Amino acid sequence: MITVDTEGAFREMVQTTKPEGTVTINTYNTFGPFPVTIRQKILKWIAPDDPDRRVQLGLKYFPGPFKKLDKRYCGMNSKQSAYDTFGIPYEEVHTAGEVLKWFKRANVRYKGSFAPLRVRDYFYAFSLDEYKEFRSTFSGYPATQKVSDLLFKIAGKKKTSEFKTEFPYPGPFSRGVCQLMWLLIGGSRFSCFTLSGVKL
Repeated sequence: MITVDTEGAFREMVQTTKPEGTVTINTYNTFGPFPVTIRQKILKWIAPDDPDRRVQLGLKYFPGPFKKLDKRYCGMNSKQSAYDTFGIPYEEVHTAGEVLKWFKRANVRYKGSFAPLRVRDYFYAFSLDEYKEFRSTFSGYPATQKVSDLLFKIAGKKKTSEFKTEFPYPGPFSRGVCQLMWLLIGGSRFSCFTLSGVKL
């Protein structure tokens, strides 16, 4: 998140939520945009106090992510995206494990996540009809698209009419496997993740 105290902001959000209310947080992923993080550090080293210069250099030397975004969102302004990537003054990245610790400290029960943090939950997600619409967001990410299509085929054989609103808590091993997939397959497509819980 673009804040100097993401957990503090999360605690404030929890405090203003009624008991049994749903709390949802979306934050930058430590493992997803790892190549982008390296580029950000390089450009901040070159032009620490000049966001315009960082954006200019980013578009010149690292145009790949913006071309992918253009494929996903036709007509999108690459320069605006570059400012969001290289022009921001501060950014925090977090792992799912970190955020789950915030949940525990704030007395929030885990409800679910996107992308899923348990491998088996991917099969449920890809069995939903909504996947057909969601697939378009993988344009420009061929590896992600192929893996997701494979999961969709497998999930189709196990299609269920059950609609889940809450998922089991993901263990450390499962979280590690899923976050590794985000890094190796998803890349910058999984630059953020979302966790949802219920205030107790």
